[in-house]
Amino acid sequence: MVRSFHIDDVDRINEIYNEAISMGFNAFETTISLQNRLSWLNNRDSITYPIYVYQTKTKVIAWLYFSPYRANRSSLAKTAEVSYYVDKAFWGKGIGSQLLKYAISVAPALGFYTLVAILIASNTNSIKLLQKFGFVQWAKLPNIVLKQGKPPQHHLYFGKNL
Repeated sequence: MVRSFHIDDVDRINEIYNEAISMGFNAFETTISLQNRLSWLNNRDSITYPIYVYQTKTKVIAWLYFSPYRANRSSLAKTAEVSYYVDKAFWGKGIGSQLLKYAISVAPALGFYTLVAILIASNTNSIKLLQKFGFVQWAKLPNIVLKQGKPPQHHLYFGKNL
């Protein structure tokens, strides 16, 4: 089930996030410490840009959050970036679909008219998921993601007007 994030979920969301980094699906090159995750949580507007988790009976297996797109630009205040991460052990089970469907359903009530998702081109599972929900590729920034030991990758912008 999808529910709002609680601070008790912080360890688990950080584990899932760091798993995405280790698999190369995130632009960050190093893992995020729990201390850095807590700092991130303390410095964000979680009312306007909430965090949601997907929880089984026993544990959090995925999470999603909204963040400002081009913060402090009033003409873009009704646009939010949506980011999501699913524990690899639960890929292909519809968890990402449930999270993204939920995000799309609550976005208008949060005041958002447009959602964007920014990802690395090699993340084909996320591309398929976004397209399934009507997101369209709006931009490609070619070869700007430079990770040690890997060829440059494109950064893709997908968007959906609600």
